Amino acid sequence: MLRPALEAAVTVARTGDLADPPVPVPPVLRPVLGFARLNGRALAAARRALESDDDFRLRVADGVEESAIGRTAWLWLARPDGWEEEFDAAEADAATAAEEAGAGREVIRLGRALARVEEAASRNEAARQRAAAEAALAREAATAERSARREVESRTAALAGEVERLTGERAQAVRSLKDLEATHATTRAELRAAASARATLEAEVDRLAAEVGRLRGDVDGAPGRAEATGQAAAAVARAANAAHALSDALAEAVATLGPPAPAAETTEPEVTGSRATGSKATGPNATAGARRPRAESSRSASPRRVRRRSAGRRPRPLPPAVLDDSPEAAAHLLRLPGAVVLVDGYNASMAAWPAQPIDEQRRRLVDALDELHARTSADPVVVFDGVAAGRPQGSTVGRAVRVLFTDTDVEADDVVMALVDEFPVERPVIVASSDHRVRAGARARGANVVSASQLQAALGR
Repeated sequence: MLRPALEAAVTVARTGDLADPPVPVPPVLRPVLGFARLNGRALAAARRALESDDDFRLRVADGVEESAIGRTAWLWLARPDGWEEEFDAAEADAATAAEEAGAGREVIRLGRALARVEEAASRNEAARQRAAAEAALAREAATAERSARREVESRTAALAGEVERLTGERAQAVRSLKDLEATHATTRAELRAAASARATLEAEVDRLAAEVGRLRGDVDGAPGRAEATGQAAAAVARAANAAHALSDALAEAVATLGPPAPAAETTEPEVTGSRATGSKATGPNATAGARRPRAESSRSASPRRVRRRSAGRRPRPLPPAVLDDSPEAAAHLLRLPGAVVLVDGYNASMAAWPAQPIDEQRRRLVDALDELHARTSADPVVVFDGVAAGRPQGSTVGRAVRVLFTDTDVEADDVVMALVDEFPVERPVIVASSDHRVRAGARARGANVVSASQLQAALGR
């Protein structure tokens, strides 16, 4: 409010100091006359000069217009009669105005602050709503996860129970199989002992028959001994009949429990091209439908003959460091001169192409064996179970592959094992099967054995 009067005082002092002659300047003002900008110190010096020097104050009042510095500042400088009341009133009005201005500014500041707070509150509400939505989604996800976890735990428990059950069944099956194998081995041993006893009994019957003939010659013309000789002859005849009955029973048991004798007669299947339908042939060189081997009461079909036939065959040795179950072992055996490979048909085809239909499996296996013959010169013979399943058509029968189909009540396993004995012992015979019974029977007959996977590797399929 007094700033215009103070600035006017400095201006008047500068003007007087520059006049000629100079007008005296209050000492308190002289240090600030050179200030380019009147700061608080200069204004305070001007006020002290005006309050302490009435002549200087009046000189300043005479040098300025009321309109230039305002009524209040002029009253303070000129100080006419009664100026204090007017000055105090003006000062009070100025203070009130200042307060009102300050209050207005505070209101504006507070309004701005309130707007900022409201904006922040709006942002916080939006963030709260987003957080609430995310929390709801998280709760739903957690609920779904708990439900899925409970379902997985339930299924896991069910599968664990199923695994435990299957493991128990497998263990029981293994125990049953071992018991069956032990029983079978015991039965086979008993059969071998019985066969030996039968051979002894047959020899004894032959000796007794010869003795009866001799006795009959001795008692010719001796009526007293004829009755005794007749009784002895009857006893020998009964023993002979019993021996033959035992022989028949043992032969039938061997045919049931052990590898059967080879088929005596086969019927050739339908073959497109070089072979006629339904012609009969004998031996391994016929492409035939193999009939069930039947036990004969004659000695030619006895187990002793089977053992003698297989006794001369020995498995062919492998090169050093070649394992029996390796693909290299199969490749070596199939390239032996004169090798014959006897294939358990469906055992091999199902291992190689399990997803294909049966007729397609047969076609692929026969074609692959035909290619094997072209590469190795091995003679393939493949045996399939049952004529009811149908026969390969067209090109599925290779020229070098002999295909056998069993009758409906004959297993290919038995025919494969029996065929081992039909080939000369000097020819290598390789049996291809993963069936335990076929492999054991083939080894007992002196053949080499490869698994279905080894054959598959050798076929390149």
